[in-house]
Amino acid sequence: MQTRNNFKKHVTNFFGALGYMLCSLLWLWTVMLYFSWIEKIVVIVSPNVENPVVEPSVVVNSSSGMLPMFFAIAVTIIMAAVTIYIIIKIPSVIINTSKKVVHNTADNVTPIVLKIQHKGDNKKNRIKLSFKLVLVIKILLIVIPIILTFCSQFIEKQLFDLFLATYVSFWIASLCVLFFAFQYFLASLLSVKRQDLW
Repeated sequence: MQTRNNFKKHVTNFFGALGYMLCSLLWLWTVMLYFSWIEKIVVIVSPNVENPVVEPSVVVNSSSGMLPMFFAIAVTIIMAAVTIYIIIKIPSVIINTSKKVVHNTADNVTPIVLKIQHKGDNKKNRIKLSFKLVLVIKILLIVIPIILTFCSQFIEKQLFDLFLATYVSFWIASLCVLFFAFQYFLASLLSVKRQDLW
């Protein structure tokens, strides 16, 4: 029975994980739209960016043997292995971090909202309200980048046309909504507890 419940939970949360992944992609796209503005801030904060220190190049004597070549091959193999590991690990890091941030925020805000609503701070009320807050946070994580995408038209130097930027944002946001909605639909269908949802 426990194995069956775990399977239901994992299947349901798989779609939540996809939602978080696309949400991260949406934020990455939005940040990219503001790249010229961010670049300008970086130049203002660190004025030495325009005048980098030129370091003398090291010339390797080819007659010194095969050691430098083996060293270069070893470094290349290590870098390739690290890159593959990072590419494999990034999705799980994004999913776990997103889940943790969303749920921790909801858990921290829940007692405050219960106090404002003059409701008892018990387990039942916490679970019920925490679920609603997670839903609100997910909606905000999708809506805010869309608003920022629309506002990107006021930047002097745009990387992409507003139509293209908006189209991509809406497309990614629609997929986010679709995966999160399917997660909640499956949770209802498979009777997965609210507190077990990502």
